[in-house]
Amino acid sequence: MSPSSSRSQQGDDRSLSRANDEWAPLLKAATSAPLAEAGEAEVLAYGTHHGAQLEGGDELKTLDFSQIFLLCYTRLVEPVAFFSIFPYINLMIEKTGGVAKEDVGFYSGLIESLFSATQMCVMIFWGRTLHVHQSAKTSAEPTMTTWELIKYPGVAKVMLIYNYCMLLAFAFTAAFPVFMYTPINLGGLGLSPKWISVFMAIGGLAQAFWLLVVFPPLHKRIGTGGLLKFNAFIWPIFFAIDPICNILLRHGLKVPFWILFPFSNIFGSSVAMAFTGVQLALNDISPSHESFGTLNALVLALQSGIRAIFPAASTSLYAIGVKYQILLGQLFWVVLVLVAIGFNFVTRLLPEKAQGRPKPKPKPSQQGDDEA
Repeated sequence: MSPSSSRSQQGDDRSLSRANDEWAPLLKAATSAPLAEAGEAEVLAYGTHHGAQLEGGDELKTLDFSQIFLLCYTRLVEPVAFFSIFPYINLMIEKTGGVAKEDVGFYSGLIESLFSATQMCVMIFWGRTLHVHQSAKTSAEPTMTTWELIKYPGVAKVMLIYNYCMLLAFAFTAAFPVFMYTPINLGGLGLSPKWISVFMAIGGLAQAFWLLVVFPPLHKRIGTGGLLKFNAFIWPIFFAIDPICNILLRHGLKVPFWILFPFSNIFGSSVAMAFTGVQLALNDISPSHESFGTLNALVLALQSGIRAIFPAASTSLYAIGVKYQILLGQLFWVVLVLVAIGFNFVTRLLPEKAQGRPKPKPKPSQQGDDEA
């Protein structure tokens, strides 16, 4: 290599180094900035972990929306594969397996749990792969081990809140279709697969409404901590309404049932905002964007473990209550309401760093001084 070409290459290296220095503060600012609203949270999470750059935390400089679309499309596959069986799985077990109605729950939850058991086996591997790839590509920081990550201040508490939230969700999701299918005299609603599909579709649309329309302004107003406390208050009430609906049908009160149950299905779907809330808390508590891949994989692996166990445990508990008519078949709902009440205490553990508190509005005098 000639001396002139060597000097040229050194000059190019210095230019690249200066360019990297110019970008570095923006990455650090994006990592430490509080997540004030859902849209900003998603942009910061994507930008920090996938290379998008933000100026002052507000102005988007580069963002590949084709990648976001592909991620959303890929994310669509799992819930379609998992939830599509819910309307008909109970009838299928009864008819093809010759299982009594009161025993259906023992089998439906087991089938649902096997899906997540497979996910749990591969989750950490893929997260670690992403972590190593991102660290080698963009980071000069040393690799943080899983144990060091868990010991980082606040991480263990956020992981507890995250997975407690998912426990409630998975327990309800597994038992709810069985409850709708179970005959009224055994403690359920006695709905056909068609009506089960209708109510699950209504619940899905309601969740989309709460997440897309209500969540952004609500999160901007009360922050992540306030949002989780709101959902913690709603969850026990939401769960308690289902056994009340059975009592209405037992007494032939169909009109009150058809008013209360759809309303509960729509309003209770607001708890879906907690899923986004705990994810934002996880984003905020992550020590750095380099360690986020491992942290997210660790949480998702635990989540898959919960989903591998609790659907089967939940539907089995429901089936036991129905089979032996414990509390008129409502044993599962009593236990779930008590567990949901516990979420009110768990949310108090949320660290200050993950509270996502809304930014205070400047006073008129301060705003005038700033403009001056």
